[in-house]
Amino acid sequence: MSYAVFRDGDRISRSFQTQGDAWDCANDAGLVENVPTGGGAVQVLDSHCTIEPCDGELVMPANLA
Repeated sequence: MSYAVFRDGDRISRSFQTQGDAWDCANDAGLVENVPTGGGAVQVLDSHCTIEPCDGELVMPANLA
């Protein structure tokens, strides 16, 4: 299964073989924040972004084509 970064339901990255690789892509793009917790920090995605399963082919959103 492949994974990609999505923003507001639109796919904004290529597909990756693992969720971890998709997280790395989001982090490189500045979409991951470190949120302090009692014992350290956790990484969270920007509020409009998600990591979701996808097919391997990137389809450009209609508003960008």
